[in-house]
Amino acid sequence: MRRTGLAIGGIFWSFSSGWAADLPLPLDHRPVLAQVAQLGSPLFHEREAASRDLLKLGPDARQAIRSLLQSAEDPEVRRRLEQIAAQLDRNHLVSPTRVTLHAKSISAKSALVEIARQSGYKIQLNGVGDESRVFEFHMERMPFWQAVDTVANAAGLSVNPQDNHGTLGVYFSNTYNPYTAYAGPFRIVATNINANQNLQLAGLPRQAPSTRANDYLSVNFQIFAEPKVPLVGVGQVVPIKVQDENSHSLMPRLDQNQHRSHYSPARPNYRSFNQSTSVTLSRLGRDSTMIQEFHGKMPVLILTETKPEITILNLLAAKEHKASAPQITVTMTNVTEINGGVELTATFARTHGDPNDYSWNNTITQRILVTDANGNTFNMNSIDYQNQNQNSCTIKFQFLPNGGGNRKVGKPTKFVLSEWVTELMELDISFREIPLP
Repeated sequence: MRRTGLAIGGIFWSFSSGWAADLPLPLDHRPVLAQVAQLGSPLFHEREAASRDLLKLGPDARQAIRSLLQSAEDPEVRRRLEQIAAQLDRNHLVSPTRVTLHAKSISAKSALVEIARQSGYKIQLNGVGDESRVFEFHMERMPFWQAVDTVANAAGLSVNPQDNHGTLGVYFSNTYNPYTAYAGPFRIVATNINANQNLQLAGLPRQAPSTRANDYLSVNFQIFAEPKVPLVGVGQVVPIKVQDENSHSLMPRLDQNQHRSHYSPARPNYRSFNQSTSVTLSRLGRDSTMIQEFHGKMPVLILTETKPEITILNLLAAKEHKASAPQITVTMTNVTEINGGVELTATFARTHGDPNDYSWNNTITQRILVTDANGNTFNMNSIDYQNQNQNSCTIKFQFLPNGGGNRKVGKPTKFVLSEWVTELMELDISFREIPLP
């Protein structure tokens, strides 16, 4: 019989003989224990069924799976646990964080503090208006952005990303966003519509001359991401079905030989938590006063993982040092200690890549980290692009000590350029009853 197991706490537990009922697990997750035991079954169909059942347990099982993975001795069990853990991590990333809040008399400030506590996100309250006002909220596992908007719309608040770390800033504005869609960990807000008329006056067909003007409508959107899933690119919205109140199509009219009217963010551009995009529609007559129904897809590129690509130790002695990775080479041309930090000039040369990608270096400044020997980070205080071309760029940086808290920051010793791992997603978005100009 195939013998498999995990070594936990110095004791080997055999899957063929079962697991002890009192085996400690993170979060005391007994369903995980029962299914992990079957990953070592000598029968293939039982191992497959156990893998499927573990995935169904959802995000609550992630901690337990990770803990058991550290102790797995059997190669088959470890392989399956690694696959399950990776899939659960991915599912967690693209699923909304959920909030539960039931209160009959609560201030907007207190509600947002509770949402921040449950989600683990930092919400900076810069103003919530009259703090004596109280509201009634009933949220049961409500997606994060819908929970935030429920409070914000009730109290007239504006909630937007405040920095590149995912902090959300709250301001009293006495406004609301009536045309909002939600997709997983994203909020999509229709912000405005620009109308442009075009009347063809020349080159008209003799058989059926027409002087009727078409309205071209540019509908603009902002997409907001939960702090756990940074955006690195957003493509143009692809309309699937768009109709006015008279069931007339507002879909853009394209010639057969015209190229696709949208693009996808094939390459990472810049990490942020909100970006903008748009879609162009066509209105044939002025009798259309409303987008009764809008359904489309929005391509977004998300950052799923960062991992060190190039690491330089003993940074202050790294002048003229060159370090290479499969995709990029970094050469330090100047390293000078200043004001407890460091000023450095580095040339980044691309060794492989798409020759038509002229934006490849846009992400470099966000991928760099400078720390002291204890891992304390330095702030990137200034950036000066000195030379850029298709395959290389030279940048001058200043990194100064992070003044937050009471930490004592040592000398800068470590330079890390991280690699970004990304994933292209396609969001389904729908809106109704958007007024037209």
